[in-house]
Amino acid sequence: MLSMQLELDKAAEEFRAAHQNRQGLISQWEATIEQMQKRDLDIDHIAEELSKVKQEASQKKEAIKEKQRFFNGEQENNEEAAKKLAALDRKAARLHLENQQAEMQCVQFRDELQTLKRTVDKTGGDLDRMRSKVAQLKEDSEEKSKR
Repeated sequence: MLSMQLELDKAAEEFRAAHQNRQGLISQWEATIEQMQKRDLDIDHIAEELSKVKQEASQKKEAIKEKQRFFNGEQENNEEAAKKLAALDRKAARLHLENQQAEMQCVQFRDELQTLKRTVDKTGGDLDRMRSKVAQLKEDSEEKSKR
């Protein structure tokens, strides 16, 4: 009986050791499962953050593209404005030259006008003298014919 008792005690001891071993394994499994759940949550959080970062990056890329389009449009506008300004500068230079030429013509016309006025004045004076002479000659002729 003692040997049975010893065997029973030994079996009980082995059972307790096996049970304790199983409990240790179960605890390890539970800890492992808990760690896996925490990691799953961490992965979910990181995935959410990654999604947000990707969305922000996408929005920023779109904003950059929009700013680039705006910049390109403004560059084109500036180039067009520069072309128009250059054309206006050329036109202003041409008009300035035309104005100078017109002023020179005006001076020439004034000079010609002064010359013509002097000629008219001289011709008018000559005409008056000739009329006086003609009138004098008529008088002289009339006096001679009366005599």
